[in-house]
Amino acid sequence: MITDFELKMKEMANLRRRDAEIENVLAKLYEDNLSGKITDERYTKMFFNYEQEQTGILERIKILSSEMSNATEKRMTSDTFTKMVRKYTRSKVLSERMLNELIQKIVVYHAEKIDGIYIQKLEIHWHCAGVIAFPNEVA
Repeated sequence: MITDFELKMKEMANLRRRDAEIENVLAKLYEDNLSGKITDERYTKMFFNYEQEQTGILERIKILSSEMSNATEKRMTSDTFTKMVRKYTRSKVLSERMLNELIQKIVVYHAEKIDGIYIQKLEIHWHCAGVIAFPNEVA
């Protein structure tokens, strides 16, 4: 099964290949215009169309690069977080050192009474993993 990252890499390769093709076409188009094979008007129209396509390609490449970079960064941070958690899987006591290494901050919200039951929202911001949403449970 092909991952999203692999699809983006394939799309990026295709876009770069097309960008190189457009560069070659523009060079040939310029030579054809100089030699008189095509008129100045035709050259201008064709040049404008290829230039627009190339601009779109370069924008898409920029977006894909950013998305792929973010995905790689997230994977690295999740791997780092997994390694940190594995260090403490056999621990029987939660120490201050463990909390400081694993948790960035804890946000406790005011308790709200909903349908006669007090519910208090709690967010744990983990280092390298951000906030992980847990399902709502009533105790």
